Amino acid sequence: MIKKMIKKIAIRIPSIKHIVEEKNALKQEQDQLLARREVEYYEYLACLYKYLLNRELEEVEIKSNRYSLESPSQLLNKLLESEEYQVKLQQKEAEGREYIICLYKYLLNREPAEADVTYHLLSIDNPLKIFKRFIESQEYQAKQESYKLDLSFLGVAFYILGDSKPISANTVFQWYRTAAELLIKQNNQTRFLRIELNERQQFSRQLDKVSLTIVTSLYKGEKYLQAFLENMISQTIFADCQLFIVDANSPESESEIARPYLKAYSNIKYLRLSQKIDIYEAWNLAIKASKSEFITNANADDLHRKDAFELKIKALRDNPEIDVVYSDVYYSFLANMPFEIVERCGIKTNLPTANKYNLLEVNSPHNSPMWRRKLHDKIGYFDTTYKSAADYEFWLRAAFAGSAFLKIPEPVVVYYQNPQGMSSKKKTPSLVEIPQIIAKYSSLLQ
Repeated sequence: MIKKMIKKIAIRIPSIKHIVEEKNALKQEQDQLLARREVEYYEYLACLYKYLLNRELEEVEIKSNRYSLESPSQLLNKLLESEEYQVKLQQKEAEGREYIICLYKYLLNREPAEADVTYHLLSIDNPLKIFKRFIESQEYQAKQESYKLDLSFLGVAFYILGDSKPISANTVFQWYRTAAELLIKQNNQTRFLRIELNERQQFSRQLDKVSLTIVTSLYKGEKYLQAFLENMISQTIFADCQLFIVDANSPESESEIARPYLKAYSNIKYLRLSQKIDIYEAWNLAIKASKSEFITNANADDLHRKDAFELKIKALRDNPEIDVVYSDVYYSFLANMPFEIVERCGIKTNLPTANKYNLLEVNSPHNSPMWRRKLHDKIGYFDTTYKSAADYEFWLRAAFAGSAFLKIPEPVVVYYQNPQGMSSKKKTPSLVEIPQIIAKYSSLLQ
C-alpha cells in the first residue's frame, strides 16, 4: 500500500515542478513587462520635461514619480497645470511678444496694435512662419520702395567684393532666416535708444583738437539716421572725433531726429544746405572745413563695430608709412540691423591689400576707409565730375601717386546692400563711370 502511494506521488512530482516553473516564467515576464513600461514612462516623462519645461528630468523627480505611473494624458495634464509650466508659458509669451514688436519696428516701421500681437502669438512656435508672413504682407510690400528692403534682387545672383563666387538668391534668403532666428535670441540688443538723450552727460570738445573727422552726406536718410547716430556715439573714441553731417537739402525730417543729439553732443556738426549737392561735393565741403589728422567717411545706412575707428587710428599711428587703412565688411540685407546679428549671419567681403595693380580689379577701400588728411594736400580732393565712383578714382589716384594701403585683419563695418543706394541701385552711374576710370589708369600702366 505504501509503495503504491509513493509511486503515485513520484508520478505527480514532475507535474508540480512544471507548474512552479510556469509560474516563475510568468512572473519573470510580468516583471520584464513592468520594467519596460517603467522605462517607457520615464522616457515619456523626460520628453515632456524637455519640450514643455525646457530642462532635463532630475533624479529626485524620477524617485517622486516611481510609484505613480499615471496614464500619458494624466501626466501631460499634470505638467500643463504645474506652476513651473505656467511661468515658462508666460516667459515664452513675453519673448514672443518682443520678437513680434521687433518685426513691426524693423520691417513695417511702426508699433503694433495689441490685436496684431495677439494674432501673431498664435504662431509663435514657428517664428520663421511669422517672419515670412511679414515680408509677404501687403503692408510690407507697400513699404518696400520707401523703407528697408527691396526683394527684387533676390532673383539675380550678385558678387561679393573680392570673391569670384556669386551669392545666390537662396544664400540671401538663408541670411534672412538666420537674422530672424537671432532676432528672437538677441532682441534686447536691437534697441537703439538704451538711454534717453536728456539723461546723457553732455560734454564739450575743442574741435580743433580732435583726431578724426567722420564725414557723412545725408539725403533721404530719415529711416536710417537714428540708428546711425546711436552707432556713432557708441564708438569707443567718439569723444576724440567730430561727426560732420552735410544735409544736402533733404526733403525728409532728418534735422528733427538730429536735434536732441546736437544738443547733447557738441562734437556733432550738422550743416543743412539750401540746395541739393552730390555726395562727393558734400565730402569735399566737410573735409576742407576739418582740422583733424585723420578723415573717414561713414554712410548713414551703414553701421560700425564699437571699436572700428579706434582700430583704424591705431593702425595709422603704428604704421607711419601707411596713408589709407580699411577692412573687410559684412553685408546686410535689412536696414539698421545691429552689428552683432549681421556679424553672425556671416556674409562678408574678401578684399586684397590694395595697390595700383589690383585696385584696377577690386575697389578694396570702398567702404568706410580712413586716411591721413595730408593726403589731400598731396593729390587733391574727390573729383566731383563723378556721381558714384569718385572715391574709386581717388584711391587709384592715391595709389599711382605712391600712397600705401593697409587692410586691418577683421571686418568692423556693416554694409547695407541698399536697393536705393547710389552705388547699388539698378541704374547706378558707376556702371558707366567705373569702366572709364579703369581705362584711364590702365593707360598709365602701359
